Amino acid sequence: MQRHLLLTIGQDQTSWYKLDFIADLFPDKTEVLLTLFSVAHNPGTPPPDPACAGRTPGSVQTPAQTPSCSEADQALLHEARNRLMTKGFSSENLLLKVACSGRGALDEITCEGSGGLYDAAVLGRRGLTWIEELVADSVSSNLLLRRVDFPIWVCRRRTNGESGVLLCVSDTRHSLRMADHVGFVLGPDSAHPVTILHVGEEATAPSVLAAAAAELTVNGFPPELVRTKVRQDKNVARAILEEAAEGNYMAVAVGMSPASSGYLETLFPAHMCFKLLRKMDCPALWVSR
Repeated sequence: MQRHLLLTIGQDQTSWYKLDFIADLFPDKTEVLLTLFSVAHNPGTPPPDPACAGRTPGSVQTPAQTPSCSEADQALLHEARNRLMTKGFSSENLLLKVACSGRGALDEITCEGSGGLYDAAVLGRRGLTWIEELVADSVSSNLLLRRVDFPIWVCRRRTNGESGVLLCVSDTRHSLRMADHVGFVLGPDSAHPVTILHVGEEATAPSVLAAAAAELTVNGFPPELVRTKVRQDKNVARAILEEAAEGNYMAVAVGMSPASSGYLETLFPAHMCFKLLRKMDCPALWVSR
């Protein structure tokens, strides 16, 4: 069961955190395909059409096939590939691509992610800035949020012995979609347990937890690695942050409500993912709608 991830590679050293995270997440690396994606700092002439023109999203170009990109961009991707190979990934599963259209990084990533059939886009620390831009833009048009139809992983720091994924769920469809995503990505060979967390009343928890567990296991995720927890707290973000800190999780996964919702519910209740990005200390946050 092959998973295909889009790894954004930047010039800052924190960009390498995601490489450690991916290596620690997948003990069996043979079924993980990675596209290493960099946005050129010295691009060629931008195409006239701003809507993903000038290239085919999802098609892979090696640096040698993109002459308008600088040698620095090419060297960056080669360095990332070499680091991943030392962590156990095969060169055949590491694809290189540089975006040289001249658009901004956010536009390039949303374009590539939407058209490339990736299972997730993996961002570094700058992911916080991009999520801020998504939230701000959604006030007027929801345009970018509608375009981001793929899961986003934001890696904040290096992994250091953390284990497991905290899956935060409610009685909503986007929570179930995130559960499906987590189950598929980790798969039958997962080395990490998943703790399903419901913040709410004890009376409603069993059905919510059971539905999420079903979505996890339908993808072959081992039932024996599923844990469940319930916290009663009116402040959902606080409850998630407390559980994340106590559980020493490798990642926290939350679902976003669809773009058709009202502005206050555009992101998982009251901009939940934005609050978590700012305050959470675990290595990664996974967001999906």
